[in-house]
Amino acid sequence: MNRKLFLKSSLFYLLNLSCSTNLSRLSKNNFNKKVIIVGAGISGCTAAYHLKNEGYIVQILEARNRIGGRIFTNRERSYPIDLGASWMHGNKQNPLEPLLKQFGAKSKETDYENVLILNGDSELTPEVIFNSYQKFQALLDKIKAETENSIKDQNLRDHLDLYYKKEILDDFDKRLFLYFERGIENEMGAELSKLSSYGIFHTGEKIEGADELIFSGLDMILIGLLKDININLNQKVIAVRQSIDGVNIETQNNVYSADFVIITVPVPILQKNHIIFDPPLPLEKSNSISKIPFGFYSKYIIEFPEKFWTEEDAYVQLKGMKNQWYELLINLEPYTNKPVLGFLSSGERAKSVESDKNFLPKAISELKKIFDVNIPTPLKTFQTDWSIDPYSLGAFTYPNRDMDSLVKEYSKPFGKVFFAGEGTHEKYFSYLHGAYLSGIREAERILNL
Repeated sequence: MNRKLFLKSSLFYLLNLSCSTNLSRLSKNNFNKKVIIVGAGISGCTAAYHLKNEGYIVQILEARNRIGGRIFTNRERSYPIDLGASWMHGNKQNPLEPLLKQFGAKSKETDYENVLILNGDSELTPEVIFNSYQKFQALLDKIKAETENSIKDQNLRDHLDLYYKKEILDDFDKRLFLYFERGIENEMGAELSKLSSYGIFHTGEKIEGADELIFSGLDMILIGLLKDININLNQKVIAVRQSIDGVNIETQNNVYSADFVIITVPVPILQKNHIIFDPPLPLEKSNSISKIPFGFYSKYIIEFPEKFWTEEDAYVQLKGMKNQWYELLINLEPYTNKPVLGFLSSGERAKSVESDKNFLPKAISELKKIFDVNIPTPLKTFQTDWSIDPYSLGAFTYPNRDMDSLVKEYSKPFGKVFFAGEGTHEKYFSYLHGAYLSGIREAERILNL
């Protein structure tokens, strides 16, 4: 499904150049200017990196006791596991590629066509899967064409159901269509009933190519970007106050002053007014922020003493899928060199997984259904909690009909206050590379003042 378009190569080379530390705009006027960045996610770290290289005094305030924001690399074991963002989506001239190279991070393609799809005890052949997918894609193409110039908005669940009534679908098609639907929900972080058909097909852009999992740990990039940057952890920002002299940023126990501030917190933090702005944000901006949808995404990762599964990249059991709590089971052994599997869930299913602190029995039961073997006692489990994390309240944005205009308004500066993060990038909202590019964009805005 091509929700997004191709990234122009000229931008790629521009960003490749911008990763260099040998930038040439150093000015004596920059050395006394101070920028505070709220949030140590990739957008904030990127902005800090570029501003510091231009001679600005940079300070990051992070509410958590760690860097990363929605990047969270766990290194408890002999291998890193990213519990938040972990994939580079689209490897055809992705702006993250030079960044990975610069800081020595490694990635490897995830082949979503190399999936074992089971219907009960039987394995579906590639021909059956391909033929069914062609039918499903044809329906999506019809919806895309129908919605291009439509004034009326409709959610994708209702849209597909209307077409299903006109189609003759056999049992395999019905089950596989549900799997394909779950794939869309997994990408968006929300159920089809919440997804605007127009928003999916006609807002934002996509970088072409395969997805690659950054298996060396995304913290390598953050640590590289933050070298010699002043970071204050456990600083929950509660107010941002502008005056003619600059900006005061209040946390629960300190007040910091700067010439400019870049806000990089996730959208729900602003929607719930966890940060007071004085003067208040313009009504158009606050209204736009309030209308941006935010999805949920969970990972439940299990390390075993030995491997009991086959060599595919992922696994799906169609039988009982309607009531399943996950969309896909990922084989993480190729990335960790350890017997590790990961369940991926989105939307309300993700919230259910994250709220259940005794989830292992359900996971083991599902593994028995897929592989039909005795499951060894796990060595380690990892369970995300993004939906209840007070500093994220979810995973990432997803599109609605007005996404382009909403994000455009959200990303505008307000006096000495600037905004970055994946939800502020007009083309690549929801993506890691969108967050990265937004950090560069806001650094550029300040540098060009």
